[in-house]
Amino acid sequence: MAFDSRKEFLKGPLPWAWIQALAKGERTSAAVPYLALWVWRMVDTTRKPTIKIPLGVLAAELDTSRQKIRRALDILEERGLAEVRRRRGGPPLVRIPEKYRGWRPPARKGKAE
Repeated sequence: MAFDSRKEFLKGPLPWAWIQALAKGERTSAAVPYLALWVWRMVDTTRKPTIKIPLGVLAAELDTSRQKIRRALDILEERGLAEVRRRRGGPPLVRIPEKYRGWRPPARKGKAE
């Protein structure tokens, strides 16, 4: 599949505290940052605060197992980067915590908003 810059992008700003929390902790598989950025992108592009995680699709994209994607989701939740609602028979529902949503850089001093 060819890259289409009109469809595949990550829009900022991303809070630096969120990125720092992503980088902290034990070494983890590549699935963790990929999933984190995928969640951020989907929340932004769908404009929905809660998204479904298609485990099979993400596992295929990363050439890994669904179990590794689940573990990556657990790690994001442990680090406070995602709120996860697991459902029997359905995909997990994920949202970015309130403290990171709607983040905007602080206004410069002397500038009116």
